[in-house]
Amino acid sequence: MMRSVFVAAAALTIASCGGLTARDQKSFAIEPGDYAMIAHEALRQLQRTRPIDVIAVPAGFNPDARA
Repeated sequence: MMRSVFVAAAALTIASCGGLTARDQKSFAIEPGDYAMIAHEALRQLQRTRPIDVIAVPAGFNPDARA
C-alpha cells in the first residue's frame, strides 16, 4: 500500500513538472503545502477501493512529507 502512495505521489510530481524547461526548473521549489496536496489526492484515489487506516514511512522521511 505504501508503494502505491509513493508511486501516486511521484507520478503527480513528475507530471506537474513535465512542461517546465531546464531554465524554469532551476527556480522550481516544493513548498510544504505541496506535499499535503499530493498526499490528499493520492489517498483520495486509493480510498476508492478500501479505507486506509495506517501509512508507515521510514524514520529518515522528509519532515514536510511526513506531516
